[in-house]
Amino acid sequence: MRITPLLPALVALALGCASAPRPPGSPPPSQAAQAVELQPDGAARCRLLAAVEGAHANGASVVENEETALQEVRARVAKLGGNAFVVRKRTTGMWRSVVHADAYLCPSWEPVPGLPPG
Repeated sequence: MRITPLLPALVALALGCASAPRPPGSPPPSQAAQAVELQPDGAARCRLLAAVEGAHANGASVVENEETALQEVRARVAKLGGNAFVVRKRTTGMWRSVVHADAYLCPSWEPVPGLPPG
């Protein structure tokens, strides 16, 4: 059986794309950062705090770079006293990922249907 030169490259690529929860040697996220939530539908009931950015480069995979950049965004939102963020832009390349987001402080209560926000 003959192994083509492409097969080892495909195997290496597949192994390199495995997701890691966090890079080795990096500190675990704080409890405040773990509580920060992504708001994919926007943050209409929330107060905008600031624009934040998270970036990571030269990780073991593109997925690791992006996950670490998101962890950095969560940490920055928590440091500002926020509890949510909305991603405005993602730039993910082979070697580096950057996530631009808006940090928000959202109320912990749910609005009562039919009543105007107070």
